[in-house]
Amino acid sequence: MRASCRCAAVLVLALVLGQLLLTPPTCAQAYAVPSEDATPEVAGVSVDVPTAHGILASLKALWNGNRDVSSRSVPDAASKARAAAGADGAAFEAPLQRSDSYGERLQRLHRSSSDAARAAWSDAGEWAQQPWPRTADGYAWARLVPSRIAAWHRENEVDFLRKPWYSGAVVAGGVWAKSREGAYELWDTFKPGGRLTPESLFESQGHIAVEAVLLLLLFVMFVQRAYKPGHKFAEDLTEKEVDELCTEWEPEPLAPVLPEERRRLDTPVITGDMGTHVDADGKRLLNLASANFLGLAGDESIRDICRRTIEKYGVGACGPRGFYGTIDVHLDLEAALAAFMRTEEAILYSYDMATVPSILPAFANKRDLIICDEAVNFPIQNGAILSRSKVLYFKHNDMADLEAVLQKVAAADKRSTKPLNRRYIVVEGIYVNAGDLAPLQAICALKYKYKYRLVVDESISLGVLGKTGRGAAEHAGLQPRDVDIIAASLGNSLASIGGFCAGDREIVDHQRLSGAGYCFSAALPPYLATAATGALARMHREGAQLAAAATANARRMRHLLADVPGLQLVGGPEDASSPQLHLRLESPAATHSQGEALLSEVAEHAQQHGGTLLAVHRLALNDRCAKQGAAPLPPSLRVAVSAAHTESDLEQGATAIRRAAAAILKKGGKF
Repeated sequence: MRASCRCAAVLVLALVLGQLLLTPPTCAQAYAVPSEDATPEVAGVSVDVPTAHGILASLKALWNGNRDVSSRSVPDAASKARAAAGADGAAFEAPLQRSDSYGERLQRLHRSSSDAARAAWSDAGEWAQQPWPRTADGYAWARLVPSRIAAWHRENEVDFLRKPWYSGAVVAGGVWAKSREGAYELWDTFKPGGRLTPESLFESQGHIAVEAVLLLLLFVMFVQRAYKPGHKFAEDLTEKEVDELCTEWEPEPLAPVLPEERRRLDTPVITGDMGTHVDADGKRLLNLASANFLGLAGDESIRDICRRTIEKYGVGACGPRGFYGTIDVHLDLEAALAAFMRTEEAILYSYDMATVPSILPAFANKRDLIICDEAVNFPIQNGAILSRSKVLYFKHNDMADLEAVLQKVAAADKRSTKPLNRRYIVVEGIYVNAGDLAPLQAICALKYKYKYRLVVDESISLGVLGKTGRGAAEHAGLQPRDVDIIAASLGNSLASIGGFCAGDREIVDHQRLSGAGYCFSAALPPYLATAATGALARMHREGAQLAAAATANARRMRHLLADVPGLQLVGGPEDASSPQLHLRLESPAATHSQGEALLSEVAEHAQQHGGTLLAVHRLALNDRCAKQGAAPLPPSLRVAVSAAHTESDLEQGATAIRRAAAAILKKGGKF
């Protein structure tokens, strides 16, 4: 901005100086020659020169122009007059004499203008050696040059053609000078440490005006009337009409109505530890329902850690993290998680289902955009809704459809002039609702191509995928900086409860004041924090071996369940490392609830006759994946494999599933 102002001032000054040498005496008389100690003015208006380079260039051009004019004009005028006199000497004697007189006058004019230009050149050269003219002396140097040229005009009575824009240029230069001086004066008054101080305000009685304005505002607020909404209808309803409306009104249910199939569900009651085997309904069953992927839940060393923590801290934190709820074990776990995930910091949440619904609203608002896979879990859906952002979905693991959505958004951006907003792609490392892996390499490439931020939920993949168990991002060969926000649950591989978010320091610190689940929920009980810390220590020592065992068992179970009659295994060879498998009906049921009921019979048969505990993957009724017309996911039978399972455990579970499917689905005519 300052450079542009300087250029404009130089142009105005060049125009003024150019006209000063070509102005008739009547215009030149408007200038007054100041004394050496006075401040020169042009046409009664102070002229400010922002730089000496414009003066030097203008004067040099004028000097060369005057010299060329005089050298050409004198010989031309004399030769023309003598040629005319040769034809008729008597007739052209007078013009010849006038031509000689004009030539002599022009030569005197050239000498006088040369002297004046040299004087101005000398003054400008001396002034050019001075610093930027922000003082009164600098302005005096700049104003002295046009004043001396004006004096030369009066002495020599130069009479050339008038220029109509001359006076406008002079006025523009004066206005610019005055406005600039006013700006400097305003800055000197209001700048930090300027002339306007509390002491000066009281000395000048200016505080009286401020107090008067405040009193006036208080008076207006005191006397104004309370807001009363106007009547919405032209006429009030009669008592009869009010009674009719009350009779017709039916309240909506607080929660969706459960289908009849779900009302008849009889879930097993678990007693005892949640290991590879569990006691349920009085029977010892093979556990293929728990997401204990590394087999650390119930580990004796972690039990001892929790016991010592309870003896020291008790069983509760008794407050949110920001209000006396933070204990040293919370900070230790956050530091350990950040070191394991190779990020700058990490933050704990007390409940894994509230982790992503706290993260997304902390970083996105109604002006932003979130693009999700259509099969994302309910916490991600809930977080996207709570953020009030615009939410778009792409087909499950379809990168062509994802790029089509990104291109559609980019095309809409070119047509609109809306300001830039924040944009996120939200996926899961392993999808809870499908059990397959997200193609993170392709997603990351699209993220960089279209300039989005990537959020990955590693709840299922943490501890299982990757060489050291760091999750799907490590499994896909991504660097920690490629994923902007990592979220995960502590309840699967880390044998605890809660969730965490890992990322840059700015991302984590922002959530300490904006993450709803962090600010308003009681802190994680200390013994659960130490349990996760102990599990994380095991992963540091044995992470590669535990992850390899979990993926090997997952591949083995996928092979055993590849051809179960009436059931279809979700995923392909690229999803063989997933420890969570989903079996869907080959022939879909009429409704989602009917499909769930049929798979519940399969799970019950496997429990009663095969000694295997299975789980039907049920979706919340307000989950978009369960709603008709919103690309619903079919109901499925979920099989969770642990690193602690043996070969015989896997064969027992596969046999139980195969026999239950044959008994139930054949009876129901599903194959």
